[in-house]
Amino acid sequence: MKGKHAKLRPHIKVHKSPDIARMQIEAGAIGIGTATIWEAIVFARSGTDDVFVINQVVGAEKVRAAALLAREVPLKVAVDDASNVKALSEAAKRVGSVIGCVVEVDTGMHRCGVGSPEVALKLGRLVAGIEA
Repeated sequence: MKGKHAKLRPHIKVHKSPDIARMQIEAGAIGIGTATIWEAIVFARSGTDDVFVINQVVGAEKVRAAALLAREVPLKVAVDDASNVKALSEAAKRVGSVIGCVVEVDTGMHRCGVGSPEVALKLGRLVAGIEA
């Protein structure tokens, strides 16, 4: 992908190795993707400085862990629900961090993600602080 305008963020779910993640970043990846906040913590504390949890982070314990981790590294999480966005925001404010949110869109598998452009826009506005 060198020379292309695309930026890659490999998902570590296959190798789960901080050493391999480091090699991927040295080869040009902009960060890594993890399935869980717990994986994100391990990789951040192993030296990865840009982490995206490619799933929703739901539940008080996981939301608090995300807020705390976001004090250490730039952290992004997937969101598809306004109440989750609000919980993440409140937790981040409590500990003095910022959690980046990426609106997840259902691509037809009906597992997760918002189901329409209108809902995606509304949620994106909430994430951006344009709507309450």
